[in-house]
Amino acid sequence: MLPPNEAIAEDLMGFSITSGEVIGSDYVLLALSSDERLRADPEDYHSYLCLISDGKVRLRENVFPITSQTRAGDCDLISLSAQGSVRLTSPHGGENEAMVGDASGQKVYGRTRLTQVSTVDGQAIAVGTRGAVYRRTAPGEWDCIDHGCYDPNQFGRSLNAIAGFGADELYAVGDGGELWMQTRGTWAKAAWPGADDLNTVVCASDGNVYAAGSRGVVVRGRGDHWHRIEGVPGHLTFWGSAWYEATLFLTANLDRCYTLTAEGIVPVDFGDTPAPQTAFDLKVRDNALWLFGPKDV
Repeated sequence: MLPPNEAIAEDLMGFSITSGEVIGSDYVLLALSSDERLRADPEDYHSYLCLISDGKVRLRENVFPITSQTRAGDCDLISLSAQGSVRLTSPHGGENEAMVGDASGQKVYGRTRLTQVSTVDGQAIAVGTRGAVYRRTAPGEWDCIDHGCYDPNQFGRSLNAIAGFGADELYAVGDGGELWMQTRGTWAKAAWPGADDLNTVVCASDGNVYAAGSRGVVVRGRGDHWHRIEGVPGHLTFWGSAWYEATLFLTANLDRCYTLTAEGIVPVDFGDTPAPQTAFDLKVRDNALWLFGPKDV
């Protein structure tokens, strides 16, 4: 049972949500940052893990700076730092795992900075700068799977998100309009007429891949065929995406939520529910769509 946003905001006063996930149907785990610490040092992303259960907010533990989270299995959640630290959490507690890439000999430190982690076919996959991609194959073991995509000479280049129809068909997007596809273990750069940053990607049940990012860019396609969806306002920067009930949902500008319809991009109607004041990430879990913003769940 999730308490109303007003109760969450009151209990988390002084903190902002940087990432969120859902464990089972009764637990929500949030990664929090201290507003006071960030004001003093904008680079201080020290995190706190917070568990919401039984209608109450419970601060649980101080951890490394969390960049992204994903669910692994029905009851376990993986939290990652940009440097490759891994925290495995369940309703019964948490523990650190071996760092990303250590077992494969391709350590994150000095090689990349991780930006996002998603789950495809039950396995966590993380992406980062220089085009790095890692797949979690077992507890504490991550294989480096970025041959053909990784470039050690371009640290400023970043992959920002990854999704897939399955382990043999992955799509990763990033800065400068980069859109990569991996099929049967081979990465290839997809060609589409655009160079704006892409921040989020989702593989939808309608058979299409949707990617979105800066300056109102929303791209639809698959394989070698891509096109930009026209008529999207250029002042929108998209950060999160999800496919739910045959509809594409998007968050924009950290405070708005939209759907893609035949008429174009349309603001979400929250009905009698107060609309969230902040919006960043979207996730579909247990037949429900979850929205996470710095001050909202």
